[in-house]
Amino acid sequence: MRTAHFDGPEGCRLMLAEWVDSSRHPDWRGISSASATQGCVRCVSVGWLVAECDVSITLASSASQHAPPQEEGICQEMEIPRVAIIRTRRLK
Repeated sequence: MRTAHFDGPEGCRLMLAEWVDSSRHPDWRGISSASATQGCVRCVSVGWLVAECDVSITLASSASQHAPPQEEGICQEMEIPRVAIIRTRRLK
């Protein structure tokens, strides 16, 4: 089946965001073994910039040309706090 060309949601930019996420240690342990530098995880997310404000950006990793009611659809949104973002880059 051939479909019409679709470049993603209208007015949305395709972005890459590099950011830092928190992590946790699942087991009980002594305070002396705690570390302030080894638990954070560096992440990369790619998606359509569908929302942004002073506090966060929201990337949607999937978009659909045909979704009711009469608008493009998105799914798998990731809201990333701006304080966690290392850098962003426009991909398209």
